[in-house]
Amino acid sequence: MLKVAFIVPPYVELLDLAGPAQTFLEAKSHGLDAAIEFYSFHDRTISTSGVGFGEIKNYKEADLKAGDYVFVPGTEHDYLRSDQFLAEKSFFAWIAQCADSNVNTCSICTGAFFLGEAGLLDGRECTTHWRRTDELKTRFPKAKVLADILYVKSDNIYTSAGISAGIDLALAILEHLKGPNFVHKV
Repeated sequence: MLKVAFIVPPYVELLDLAGPAQTFLEAKSHGLDAAIEFYSFHDRTISTSGVGFGEIKNYKEADLKAGDYVFVPGTEHDYLRSDQFLAEKSFFAWIAQCADSNVNTCSICTGAFFLGEAGLLDGRECTTHWRRTDELKTRFPKAKVLADILYVKSDNIYTSAGISAGIDLALAILEHLKGPNFVHKV
């Protein structure tokens, strides 16, 4: 069975998480044989809007295999510039290992910064929210950052612009998996 895992980072942007997750949940109601899972790397996670989450399994408990998908949604901009973010080295190593194991590794909006810290954007075309493309270029000069594009697929690394572009990316993945007629139903 296909697994689609969503990481819930600190200060997650709710729509970056909810849009793609709901797209896959809707696909399940139309017959997609997939498990939808949620993971975090902090015991207590709060969104940018202040909405908290209950207990979420730690990402180290995820059992992802080649062909599965993992999504890293965007987070608060100040967090991305913090020492707390840069200290998440074990998560960066884990997400890099996922990609190396042929797990399809996806970011929504500023989730691309997690992939950048993991070294996954080096030499790849990628994107992020339009307000953050210049910063992504500056912080990760080996990345080929594209502006004004909804999403980019580079091997098994997917990046998307913000919020609704995450839904577009999820729909594109579903089209690849199940075809355009299935996506139309979703």
